[in-house]
Amino acid sequence: MEIYELSKQPYLFKKKLEKHHIILSNKFFNILTSNKIKDKAQTLFQFFSSNHIKIIPIHSENYPKELYHIDMPPLCLFVYGNIQEIHKKMVYIYDSKEFSHYARNIYKIMSDYVLSKNCNLIGLSDDNSNSKVVIKRLNYFNVSSTIQYIKNLSSNKTTIFLFHHSTLYEFYFLSCLSKIVIIPEASYEQAKTLKIIIDSMIEQGKEILVIPGNIYNKNTYFSNYLLKEGANILLTKYDIDNYL
Repeated sequence: MEIYELSKQPYLFKKKLEKHHIILSNKFFNILTSNKIKDKAQTLFQFFSSNHIKIIPIHSENYPKELYHIDMPPLCLFVYGNIQEIHKKMVYIYDSKEFSHYARNIYKIMSDYVLSKNCNLIGLSDDNSNSKVVIKRLNYFNVSSTIQYIKNLSSNKTTIFLFHHSTLYEFYFLSCLSKIVIIPEASYEQAKTLKIIIDSMIEQGKEILVIPGNIYNKNTYFSNYLLKEGANILLTKYDIDNYL
């Protein structure tokens, strides 16, 4: 709410952003301070307030410190669920509806073990996964669809909402909050999306863990390729302990 009120005074708003080393383009700054956006923001804020969605500004103690190291971190996060869940160590285990029966079993074993270590699984809202923390990118120009989506949320997960136009930002955000990524299986067709997350994690000095697969199985082409390129091999669930 403080950021919203500050946006009504462009000069003070800009000074507040500069204090936190956040530099915005003139175009984006004008969007944030426009009356049209303010009206939509007010509608969303009222909805969030009445539906137990927490707003975490960038200067809050609850704001994840990992996000301070990325380009243009969100000015605030919108969190539905238990806010304490986002402060645990988080692991991203890649999941796909195209998984083989073997990979599905591996995913279950690794997921259960990570959760037993008092860590959280993090994922994207479109994943077919058991993630405890979910990242969802929403359209800040379409208020009605955003409200409808939130009304259908599961109360068993903690959801972090991002208001951003780019899917790439969603992947980058995921990589920032994840301590490690585990890949049970990945085909050539799945490489494009997964590589964005992997490259971002490598840039941050994080570890990529891969379960080796049959070299003649097309479903494991990309995961085996990652091992060839230097990813860490994961042979048992206990190997995860070396990276947490």
